[in-house]
Amino acid sequence: MNPFNQEKEKDKAQLWEMLVKRDSLAFANQDWDMVKDDFVETHFMGIHAHDESNPDLWKISFPNLNTYRDEWLKQAKEFSNDRWIE
Repeated sequence: MNPFNQEKEKDKAQLWEMLVKRDSLAFANQDWDMVKDDFVETHFMGIHAHDESNPDLWKISFPNLNTYRDEWLKQAKEFSNDRWIE
């Protein structure tokens, strides 16, 4: 459930919908088409944290959107192979 009020915090609510709800659903379903329009392809570059919490150690690892998409899909597929117990 979106924690932001659509009327009072419209920008935050819209960002939450995009970054939490839609991206999570797309990732879980390995559906790049759900999120591809959320990116600006021109001059795209993506950062990979490599499991580091310190942003000083993060690296630009995706020189273009296609490289990022391929890694996103790879990780989504790996994620789908995990078994979750709830």
